Amino acid sequence: MRLASLAWVLILTAACAPDPRIAAIESALPAVTSGDSTLRLSLSQWMDTLGVPGVSIAVIDDFRIVWAKGYGTRSAGSDNQPVTQNTLFQAASIAKPVTALALLHHAQSGTFDLDADFRSMVKSWSLPEGDADTAKSVTLRQLLSHTAGIRAGGFMGYERGSPIPSTRQVLNGEEPALNTAAVIDSKPGEQVAYSGLGYTMIELAMVERLGLPFERIVDNAVFRPLGMQNSTFVQELPQPLASRAARGHFAAGNTIPGGWNIYPELAAAGLWTTPTDLAQLLIETAQSWNGESERVLATETTRRMLTPQREQMGLGFVVRPGDSLGFFSHSGGNQGYRAHMEMLAGVGKGVVVMTNSDVGHPLSALITLAVARHYAWPDTAQRRLSKAHAQLLTEQMAGVGKIRTRVAIDGAILARYEGQYELAPGFHFVIAADSARSRLLVRLGEQSRLYAYPASNTDFFFEAVDAQIRFVADASGRITALRLDQGGRTQEARRLPLR
Repeated sequence: MRLASLAWVLILTAACAPDPRIAAIESALPAVTSGDSTLRLSLSQWMDTLGVPGVSIAVIDDFRIVWAKGYGTRSAGSDNQPVTQNTLFQAASIAKPVTALALLHHAQSGTFDLDADFRSMVKSWSLPEGDADTAKSVTLRQLLSHTAGIRAGGFMGYERGSPIPSTRQVLNGEEPALNTAAVIDSKPGEQVAYSGLGYTMIELAMVERLGLPFERIVDNAVFRPLGMQNSTFVQELPQPLASRAARGHFAAGNTIPGGWNIYPELAAAGLWTTPTDLAQLLIETAQSWNGESERVLATETTRRMLTPQREQMGLGFVVRPGDSLGFFSHSGGNQGYRAHMEMLAGVGKGVVVMTNSDVGHPLSALITLAVARHYAWPDTAQRRLSKAHAQLLTEQMAGVGKIRTRVAIDGAILARYEGQYELAPGFHFVIAADSARSRLLVRLGEQSRLYAYPASNTDFFFEAVDAQIRFVADASGRITALRLDQGGRTQEARRLPLR
């Protein structure tokens, strides 16, 4: 029987002799080819080249953590505190499968009916009725698998010290929430539409039904049984954990103001953790899938969780239809952080990679591919670095060092730009001034609002996306348009008359 005890896993890990495969992975990650160029760099060289300050890795082989190690520093610049295996990172959307584990833990005892109408479970908030072709029940099973038809998209986070919306304000898209409201955009059950708002609905149902704060629900159901002592959904981080947290970084290399953003949408994006803790979660899930442990979920529940509901979505995890290896995974991306974890439940092999940079995803893909090769994963021959990741790596290499600097401008200047700008018929920018923080709030169509920061009195840039806007004035100084520069393309949006 495979070991399920956390204490024994950690003791065995500590006792193992140095694994030569660690040095092999560190010295040369897989080659990257983009166009006519091919690069083969070490892990530290890729980190330097891309401007990724810190990386933390945990590798699973034969259902145990064989090594866990940190690289680089928790913050760029003068703070040279090293990343260790106990450094906390924001896990972003990896919060979703953790939420799924907690919900299913209670559902298997009958507390939740996964197929009941969501509207019958929640009294404190009402999901708007859909139109004639969408007005059918929305279930927890659909919300878990992103098939409920709820408006797609994620969350941008809030600067520390900013007003933080409540769960209901998030769901209603009300100030100070930056997102639009939770509505049914498509017929429930018919397609996958990745929705952070859907998981916020799950969070509300759990809190209302169980009568506890969300962070305590998950702590009781998942973290404590698995000994995940470095994991929490608490926002803000308690000081003992904040003192070990990695700071997030934009793609250009500059640090997130305040070190990190706040994510009140806990179930969708609010998890702080370490690769070692997530590796324990992967091991437990794999062992439960094999019928060898039931500390969180019964084997029957775990197998249903890792069964595709539609396309590649299980209940919380990404899975492979018809896969005999028991593959399950999830990635996450908050502002300044990127994370990835995956596991082959049938053979006990897995990896978790966490980074404190917006360009961490392609680097995580390289590390995952290297681990799969060196630990002889049975699906290695089918694994390739995607063209998209290769392109991101080469593009980022060309752009490293282009740190954009915010300037402070007068609130009266910001106020001049408020209003609507028509990019296309029925498709408008809505601009509002945030004079207290010397920035603009920008919404395009039904997308979430983004912050735009001044580089000058007329030029503004976004940190969340690689884009800039410039305001255009006529001879009298009246603002007549804005120009959007993104992806090498310039588009002009005319200003609509003020109402």
